[in-house]
Amino acid sequence: MWKVAAVLLALSVAVGCSSSGSAPSQDATAGDYTISAGDKLKVTVEGEKDFSGPLTVEGDGTALVPIAGPVTLAGLSLSGAAAAYAAKLRDGQILRDPKVTIEPVGVRPIYVLGEVNRPGQYAYASGMTLQTVVQLAEGYTYYAKQSTAEVTRAGRTVEVDADTEIKILPGDTVRIPKRLF
Repeated sequence: MWKVAAVLLALSVAVGCSSSGSAPSQDATAGDYTISAGDKLKVTVEGEKDFSGPLTVEGDGTALVPIAGPVTLAGLSLSGAAAAYAAKLRDGQILRDPKVTIEPVGVRPIYVLGEVNRPGQYAYASGMTLQTVVQLAEGYTYYAKQSTAEVTRAGRTVEVDADTEIKILPGDTVRIPKRLF
C-alpha cells in the first residue's frame, strides 16, 4: 500500500531584503514547491488507476512506484517529480507514454517563534505575509524587535525587513528577534 507525503518549498523571499544567503525571489508560485522527505503527494497517471494514488517521499528522498521500484523525488518541483515518475514507468517498460500529474495532498504548517504573544505551529493559508503571521500569533511582545524578522525556508535563514511584503510559504519558520534596549 502506498504512503502519503507533503510539499516543501524552495527558498523564495521578497527581493530587496537584506540576506545572509543568496538573493531571494519575489513571488511564490506552484513552481516554488520543492519536494522533500516526508511530503504527501497525490499521483495521477492518466488512464492507469494502478499507478495513481497517494504517495510518500521516504527519508532517503525516494518514493515507491508500483512495479517499477523507487524513484528519487526529493529536491524536485511538482512538474519535475511528475517527469521523473513518468520516466521511471517508461524506463521500466511498464507504460509507453505515461501522462503523470502530481499535486500536494496537504501543505505543511508554518512556525512562528521568538517575541510573539503565542509562538507555535499554525496552519498555512494561501497569501500569508509576515504581517499576517504576526497577527496570527497574537502580535508582538513588549521585547520584540518589530523592524526585522528571520524567515527560514529549505534550511536557509534570511533576515527580512518587517515592511517588506514577503510571502510566507508552507514549512516556513518565522522568528521575531528580541530588541536590544
